[in-house]
Amino acid sequence: MTHTPLLHASRRGEAAIGTRAAGTTAEATLSPQPYAGDRPAAVDDRTSVLLVDDQPAFRTHARTMFERDRGFKIVSEAGDGADAVQKAGQCAPDVILMDVRMPVMTGIEATRRILARHPETNIILISISAEREYSRLAHEAGARAFISKRNLSASTVRGAIGATSSGDSLPVRS
Repeated sequence: MTHTPLLHASRRGEAAIGTRAAGTTAEATLSPQPYAGDRPAAVDDRTSVLLVDDQPAFRTHARTMFERDRGFKIVSEAGDGADAVQKAGQCAPDVILMDVRMPVMTGIEATRRILARHPETNIILISISAEREYSRLAHEAGARAFISKRNLSASTVRGAIGATSSGDSLPVRS
């Protein structure tokens, strides 16, 4: 009688080995090998960010700045407030960095709408102008902070998030 070695690997990486003689199979199951479907997802403790600005050049600059930091990951971008409202629900970012003045819907109005649906969202409004009026409007809309684009950095965003989570008043970086 001829015995042919038999090795079978299932889709899940489980292996069975045995011999086959005259149409019969004797199998011994080996311990399963891990495969990607069984592995827990890697923990990503970076702060997820939705960038919202009507200027593509600014979004590119901001994306580069935050990706270099390695503490942040850009999960999506939007070019106006209406798009931001939709994307905020889709990607559930930790932080939304949003320009105050944009076409279609302002950052102030988008902040109100996003927070009405997702009150836990950290929204930081930004503008090239450091007008005190923007800071007041940001606060009234429920934003966590207002930061001038001139002072925007990973550390100022980190500071704004930290200050609001510790219960401090709304930070303003003009």
